[in-house]
Amino acid sequence: MAGFRAVLPLCVLCCLLAAIAVASADDKGNDRQRSHNRLELRQHSHRRPHRPHRQHDRRPHRPHRQHDRRPHRPHRQHDRRPHRPHRQRDRRPHRPHRHHGHHRRHRVRVRTACHGRTLRLGCRNGYKIRVLDAFYGRYSARICPKLRFKHGHRKLDSRIARCSAKNSRNEARRLCQGKRRCRLEASKKIFGKPCSSKERPYLRVRYTCVFRACRRVVLLQAKLVQLIVRYGRLAKHSYGYWRRKHFRHRKLRLKRKLNKLRRRFRFCFKCRRGCDKIRKLLSRIKRAEKRIQSMLKKLKARKKTNEKKSSRRHLKWHAGRWFLRRKLAYMRARRRMVKRKLKLCKRVCRY
Repeated sequence: MAGFRAVLPLCVLCCLLAAIAVASADDKGNDRQRSHNRLELRQHSHRRPHRPHRQHDRRPHRPHRQHDRRPHRPHRQHDRRPHRPHRQRDRRPHRPHRHHGHHRRHRVRVRTACHGRTLRLGCRNGYKIRVLDAFYGRYSARICPKLRFKHGHRKLDSRIARCSAKNSRNEARRLCQGKRRCRLEASKKIFGKPCSSKERPYLRVRYTCVFRACRRVVLLQAKLVQLIVRYGRLAKHSYGYWRRKHFRHRKLRLKRKLNKLRRRFRFCFKCRRGCDKIRKLLSRIKRAEKRIQSMLKKLKARKKTNEKKSSRRHLKWHAGRWFLRRKLAYMRARRRMVKRKLKLCKRVCRY
């Protein structure tokens, strides 16, 4: 017991020393950290101190709600109509390149008919046939073939004599050029007999459809010039213009000419009717002249019978005669003017 009491103060002293040493070490570490922080602040004094991100300032993230969108529908094959193959005839005809319109730019059609058959050519509305080439004869064994029997089987007879008609293109153009629809019969009556009786000729025509620029031109009937194109312009067809927008236009000033003609002769605007009106007016003027001349003769006869009567009646007769003579001179001048109009109307109208 006495020994423990002697050792106890030593133990307490050792513990105190150890605690002091630990405390001093902690103070030195804190001083070093503070000095290091001060140094960093001096070096980075122009930058703002970094603030830790605070999660509580931001609103909490809301997850994407799938129920806001419409539910996805799976693709059902049975809802779709069955696929129809593309048909070329439903499409519009191919428009050629915008060029001055040579006929080779258009679609060239070829039609063939055997001997004795009828060939039909046609174009759509607003277009006309232009025959490029025609052939009547026999050049190929595969077109309108001639078959021969050998051992019970039909075979192609390739032994042919080539022949052709010289006037086939001219005849085709004479019958079909410029028309919208046409029929050509592959017969000897039209194209002659180019081949022998053993050969069977065929007809082949190459043609195209071109735009019909002007369907009709009527002079001096209701309008001076009546065309399909716009009023006051003339469509000039040259080397295959086939669209209205590509036409070359030349101003005619038709209104000015029309008004001038109306002023010159009002009655001859609608050619034949105008000439007929002028003739009727001329006959009326002649009848009025005859009537005035007969009235003058009656006045002269009255003058002879009433010479011994009062001067009052004489003055009245003199005034009436003067008026009738003036009217007769006016009617004669008008007759001369109407005759000139009729002559001009006949020359212009060719009637």
